[in-house]
Amino acid sequence: MDGDESRASVLLRVLAVQGGVLVVGYITGIAKPHLDAALLSHFVSFVALPAMLFRAMASIDTASIDAHFLGAMLLSKWLVAALAGALSPLVLSGSRAQSAGLAALLSTCSNDLAFGMPIVVAVLPSLAPQVVLLAALQNLLVNPVCLLLLDVGATRAPRATAVDTDGRGGAGTSGACAAPAVASVSECHGRSERVAAWRGYTRLGASG
Repeated sequence: MDGDESRASVLLRVLAVQGGVLVVGYITGIAKPHLDAALLSHFVSFVALPAMLFRAMASIDTASIDAHFLGAMLLSKWLVAALAGALSPLVLSGSRAQSAGLAALLSTCSNDLAFGMPIVVAVLPSLAPQVVLLAALQNLLVNPVCLLLLDVGATRAPRATAVDTDGRGGAGTSGACAAPAVASVSECHGRSERVAAWRGYTRLGASG
């Protein structure tokens, strides 16, 4: 009983710290103080998370690795990604490939190391190595496919826009006919910006 109570207290303390970080980030985002957020982002991406990942990987006891658990979790991620990709046209705009890749990333690329790891260590310390390996498998086997779909959709969108422009926005056409082509070009640029943003997100989540 004492062990359960101490574990619960540790879990509450971890959740309180994580909740405090979220609240501070929210308030900072609203207040928009004169802070260099890029510097903090680079520190987290290239110093803090890699250091934590290296320490966790170096201290893993290979005898504690459960291949069946990792296989089941990886399979569940693939199933969720496939389901999200199939349903993505219902909720996301853009090409089929772009919406599928983005939906798969949103549904599977969780912040396992930054937020999941402290909770697992507090509740089930024996599963901590599995979380690290699962994050590595996410970056190795799931994220590249999602990014490939985003790139395929991004390369196809300009071609479709060019065809649309040649058909309706060329010389000799009226302003009414050229307007849809201009709207299509603007939409294409917006999609490209969203793709670039999500590429940055996956690098920050290398955690994944």
